[in-house]
Amino acid sequence: MFYSNESGFTIQQVHEDQKEIPDSYWEEMVIGQAQGKVISTDQQGLPYLADPPPLTNEQLALIAEATKANLMAEATRVIAPLEDAQKYAMATAEELSSLEAWQKYRVMLFRVNISSAPDIEWPITPKT
Repeated sequence: MFYSNESGFTIQQVHEDQKEIPDSYWEEMVIGQAQGKVISTDQQGLPYLADPPPLTNEQLALIAEATKANLMAEATRVIAPLEDAQKYAMATAEELSSLEAWQKYRVMLFRVNISSAPDIEWPITPKT
């Protein structure tokens, strides 16, 4: 197995700057990467495992925005049939209670300020 910062891992040497590494070392890199590490290159041109760089504020905001959208969609999916049951006077007391809890939850989600990511206090999802 060969490695270079430019071409990554290859089974045969395709660039002069590639360093030969043992297969066991390559396997260690692959396993480490699967566990969330990133492969970096040291001064000798050899790969090593490192912690990934911290997420930027923009990345954290995008993650929070996606999380909020997913939670809102789930709340809406649960609320819709409960509202139908209420509208047609078919809802049980338990369904009415659940509807109220989910509607309050959805309002609290709507009010979540994603710009404070990652320090967001997400509302607790109601029991279904």
